[in-house]
Amino acid sequence: MASNSRESMIPPKTLLVSWLARLYTHKLTTTTGGNLSLIDDDGDMYITPSGGDKAFVPPEDVAVLRCEKHQVQAQQSCRNQHRHGEEHGVVAQKCNNNNDENKGDWFMGINETDFEGSRKPSIEWPLHTAVYKVRPGCRAVLHAHSMSLVAFSLADQRKFASSTSQVRHQGSHNNGSHESDDEYDVRTPDTRCLLSAYQSCGRVIFAPYAMPGSMELANVCATTLQKYPHATCLILQNHGVLTIGCTLQEAYDRFVSLECLARSIVNAVPLGVLPRPLSDDILRAVNSSPSKTTPLSMPITSGNDNINGISCYGEKKTEAEDKEEHNKIFPRPIPQCASTGCCSCQSRIVTELEKQVRTDICKFVHRAYSQNLVTSSSGSFSVKLIKAKHFDDGKNGEMSSYDKLSADDELSFLITPTKVDRKNLEPSDICFVSKNKCCRHDEKCDVVASSKTSSPPSSHKRRRRRRHKRRRIDVSCNLRYHPIHHPHSPEHVCPSRAAPIHATIYAEHPEITCIMVVQPPFATSFCVTGEPFDASGIPEALIVLHDVKKVPFESILVDQ
Repeated sequence: MASNSRESMIPPKTLLVSWLARLYTHKLTTTTGGNLSLIDDDGDMYITPSGGDKAFVPPEDVAVLRCEKHQVQAQQSCRNQHRHGEEHGVVAQKCNNNNDENKGDWFMGINETDFEGSRKPSIEWPLHTAVYKVRPGCRAVLHAHSMSLVAFSLADQRKFASSTSQVRHQGSHNNGSHESDDEYDVRTPDTRCLLSAYQSCGRVIFAPYAMPGSMELANVCATTLQKYPHATCLILQNHGVLTIGCTLQEAYDRFVSLECLARSIVNAVPLGVLPRPLSDDILRAVNSSPSKTTPLSMPITSGNDNINGISCYGEKKTEAEDKEEHNKIFPRPIPQCASTGCCSCQSRIVTELEKQVRTDICKFVHRAYSQNLVTSSSGSFSVKLIKAKHFDDGKNGEMSSYDKLSADDELSFLITPTKVDRKNLEPSDICFVSKNKCCRHDEKCDVVASSKTSSPPSSHKRRRRRRHKRRRIDVSCNLRYHPIHHPHSPEHVCPSRAAPIHATIYAEHPEITCIMVVQPPFATSFCVTGEPFDASGIPEALIVLHDVKKVPFESILVDQ
């Protein structure tokens, strides 16, 4: 199930306090700091109360700003402004509350007394309402005081000036030129160093200091968001962090991705080497991803969101151009079997063993999440399942249990999905990917159809395929994702974007039966800096880990 569909029917007050408690439980904010807000489907704004223990906030304490009530007041205020303008010969700007581009206008002229509730709204309510005004597509705002991001907010830019030259030197020497590094504020985590953070957050913007809870802070953040229309993450000087999204899940995912990166950068300080950004070629390929969309559906109206002359969200291209540019570097995702009547749950029997493996994967993911090995949106787990047949043969309607793992069997594995909160992962969310043919050998099955239409490879092609075997598996060669739920169902999910990497490892190393891709903050420090990890300092670690290899990022790409 998708995370957003699970939360769609939860009362907004309950939803807010549960996310706030989650922030505190995972040490992402202080006892009295941090606040959340959302706009519900009916247009009402909900915001956490002022003061109190963030771990225990009753839902009834959440403050509400009623859309219908305040719209009447805003319209009356607008009419008064028009009348005042006409009396003084001033052309007043016409107010249109029905226009989507101006639907943030009803946040004008709000007072603290306009909120309903047993307690006062958070003192940062001016900040939240200002964000909603300048970003009409925004539906959720998160403000917190996590330790690593607060450390960045306290940074003195003058002290960082001499260090940034080292970063630029390393980037140009190891990862290609970065001609516009001076435009990237060193007081913000450089998301170019970690792909997951770059994809989730884009460029992080630094907002100058203003008193917490003041109108000045609201104006500073609103002005910054207007200047950078694609920005979704702000570091507030000597204060904390602000992230926005279409849902609380999206705002939270951006926040934890940024905090994870910031923690890894802070942990890298003892290594004596600063993080190195990915090359411009890789960033361009990320920006040209066909699935990448502009955050909050905001049009580009002004400002400069370029990093090294590269737009954070890519230049406007056709879908075919975007796909071609992205596929030049990144492996293609695992395709889904197009015939749901052939490969859905009606045709495939999910055995007891597979159900148990799905449950075990969820247990390990939940455990990894509680230990900060994965975030809400990062990390992937998979388990290889090898069996001579995975589908009903149409004769006896039975499935035998999985046989012992063998390198000669067809490749099949279970893998975690993408865009599903790791904390709330369920067995039905786990994705089944298989190279086996379907049970119905008819034209409706795209796997069977492709095998019928394709001619046997020539000896030259076979030799070339063997020569390139060490590069990557050809995921288009009968490897398909077989979903449990219908593609148009709210419960439908897609396999992790790392599925081609998992498939490649399984294909080239038959002895491997389980793979985990995680981002523990301390180990990730070695990833973002490129420093080698030496486990020989502790005998127990050496016994378990042996020799830890360092793999360049480019090695996971196409034809590498």
